[in-house]
Amino acid sequence: MEAKIVKNVSIYNIENKVFEGERMRILPASEWEKFSWMEIRTLMHFSATYVLPTSELINELKTLIGDHSAIEIGAGNGWIGRALGIPLTDSFQQRDDPETVLMYTLMRQPLIQYPDDIIKMEAIEAVEHFHPHTVLGAYITHKWEYGMSNGNMHGVDFKALLQKVKRLILVGNLETHADNPLMCCKHQEIQLSGLITRSEDSSSNRIFVWDNE
Repeated sequence: MEAKIVKNVSIYNIENKVFEGERMRILPASEWEKFSWMEIRTLMHFSATYVLPTSELINELKTLIGDHSAIEIGAGNGWIGRALGIPLTDSFQQRDDPETVLMYTLMRQPLIQYPDDIIKMEAIEAVEHFHPHTVLGAYITHKWEYGMSNGNMHGVDFKALLQKVKRLILVGNLETHADNPLMCCKHQEIQLSGLITRSEDSSSNRIFVWDNE
């Protein structure tokens, strides 16, 4: 998000509503809808949040995970996985990778301030350590390959990841994650009322689910 988008937008009221100390509350989408999209987007910008932990999203993810073991990769602030009570892991790319830090700084994009309960692990490393049935990622960037219009050289190798788990859940967006190589594989696409991401086109927000059969 460019600086001009957040200029002169006050987030005082929305911060008081959605934060308890340094932790984001789990609220229904109806509470978020009391604020303008610009207020929400600005809050997400400054708090380095990519998907809001609405109660609708948390409840849907609990259903998808069921009684199985699960972890979150790329947990960032940890809003979602913490609410689910699962281990939170992240590569800490926005803290420890100089190129990423420089790029975000030049973009005037606030960096994630990783809480103490986030475990520093790459995605594959985390799976091999915890051996979960299910892996969850929210707005995770896939590893860039030649010919893709988007992606990240330091992103997650979703193809390798799926081979190591029984279920892979990605909370994302049809446009943002269109080049994810797993989109060509059989999967579920859940359109959930109450799913709020950084994408301006909320109609494209989805929960993608792959099962390794």
